[in-house]
Amino acid sequence: MDKGAAVVTFQTWLELVPQAISSDPLWKIRVYQLALFLADIAWSDVSKLAKDMRTAKVAEQMFRAIGSIGANIAEGYSRNSGRAKAQFYEYALGSARESRHWYHLGSAILSEEVIEHRSQLLAEICRLLIHMIPNQRNQTNESSVDYVTTPIFEPFEESSMQRGNALNLLITPYSFRTNHISNHEINAPTLESSLESGVVPRRGETVMVRGEGCWMIDVEGKRYLDMTAAQGVAMLGYGHPALTAAIAEQAGTLHACPSFFYNDVRARFLEKLIEVTPEHLGHAFLANSGAEANDGAIKFVRLATGRTKIIATKNSFHGRTVGAVSLTWNPKYREQFGPLLPDVSHVAYGNLEELEAAVDEQTAALFIEAVQGEGGVNVATPDYWAGVQRICREYGALLVFDEVQTGFRTGKWFAHQHFGLHPDIITVAKGLGGGFPMAAIVYTGQIQESLFSGAHGSTFGGNPLACAAGLAALETYQNENLMERAAQMGQLLREKLENALSGRRMVREIRGLGLMIGIDLRSKVAPFLKALMEEHNVIALPAGTTVLRLLPPLIISEAEIDMAVKAIAAVIPE
Repeated sequence: MDKGAAVVTFQTWLELVPQAISSDPLWKIRVYQLALFLADIAWSDVSKLAKDMRTAKVAEQMFRAIGSIGANIAEGYSRNSGRAKAQFYEYALGSARESRHWYHLGSAILSEEVIEHRSQLLAEICRLLIHMIPNQRNQTNESSVDYVTTPIFEPFEESSMQRGNALNLLITPYSFRTNHISNHEINAPTLESSLESGVVPRRGETVMVRGEGCWMIDVEGKRYLDMTAAQGVAMLGYGHPALTAAIAEQAGTLHACPSFFYNDVRARFLEKLIEVTPEHLGHAFLANSGAEANDGAIKFVRLATGRTKIIATKNSFHGRTVGAVSLTWNPKYREQFGPLLPDVSHVAYGNLEELEAAVDEQTAALFIEAVQGEGGVNVATPDYWAGVQRICREYGALLVFDEVQTGFRTGKWFAHQHFGLHPDIITVAKGLGGGFPMAAIVYTGQIQESLFSGAHGSTFGGNPLACAAGLAALETYQNENLMERAAQMGQLLREKLENALSGRRMVREIRGLGLMIGIDLRSKVAPFLKALMEEHNVIALPAGTTVLRLLPPLIISEAEIDMAVKAIAAVIPE
């Protein structure tokens, strides 16, 4: 396909601008010039995209977003107060961010030269707006503030930006450079520690205030590559336009709706959820967190079987509520809170002999993770999984897969699908809402037949705001082929880690599935996590005491993978 490669330069375009436009006082604002330049040259981009069925909708959104940049700058300029100006400049900034996303999705049609040129241009627009916004917001004389038109930066010239510099600003299609803007200066560590419970350990006194793509940004503007996706939830990274737009739109429509009413967004989300789950799992109960989903699943299996005995595995993690922590193995989560649920026992993960000895006619269910997350990123063999399913079927025990951490991350929708298994129930959370709190228990028709009105409930479960986020997340996973991407980028990450860490005695093993990877070390992992964050601005997680766990967003780029691998190689000794 001829994508076309002609790129108009800014200076050439300036010479063609009519005097009626260039004589307008607004024309003195450099970012407005760039916004109009982009709007003008983008006509050809939109036209190309509109002609192809794959990108027709992208063309519509691109047209709207690019037009909004200049319109909001002009509206902001017309306002009398600094804060009002800043508000519209923020709108323009949001439209510029969104425009980059649509260009990214149009890369199959548009040439690399065009994409690079527009990326540079949008990066410069973002940079100028980011500098302008705090200057306006900090104005105190609200009645007589005029915008200062003195240029903040040298005029934008394509020749002054080396090819690839824009990609340093826009490493992922959703990231950009910025500084946090705050009207209210507070000491967050002091305030939080004096008012909050303190049960969650913190990493120093870092205060995170913003996220962009795969990056978190602290109050001082320092950027951190987040290889945890906020503990596995932000599958689309931070600020993905589809997710943020869905949440914003629903918040302004209907953010809460009790479950005794039907709701259109909930219905659409449930339809999409059942579409992406295995065919035999045709029903769902919507909840708010993984622990809550596992608690509900305990009730469901006891109700469906009439049995009480439940088996889980050693090194498992299923949550910290009383029911879920009864299934969780690590004594540090359990021992201070007994007595917990009776009739719960644990067997070694990956050991069929122990499992077969523990399951009997009184066993209601086996709760198990397809990949143990907190326990060390442990992956069992296909033979083990075939035996697990066989044993459960022989004794009539239900098979429950905790897919809270593994769902949407391993290269398939759910990790148990790698092994051809047919669970009776799966519990899902974390990435289900793209980072917005929500969860689900998804189960078979047999389980559905045992339920009755009032058997379970949740005030917030299935609220329209969460369902809008979940629907946007699932649709984006589909539209952007992110399951396939997770498999490809996971393999790439693992290969690069193996190459970088090959021969290092400190490393026992690198293991995992898709974008869920653990590096098993011969010493405690905590010092390496600390060095990664403090010396290299990379955030990672532990999994047990010796495993360094990586759960990056599905949108992570190869350049970001290289950064992470380089940092990890730098902190793990030769």
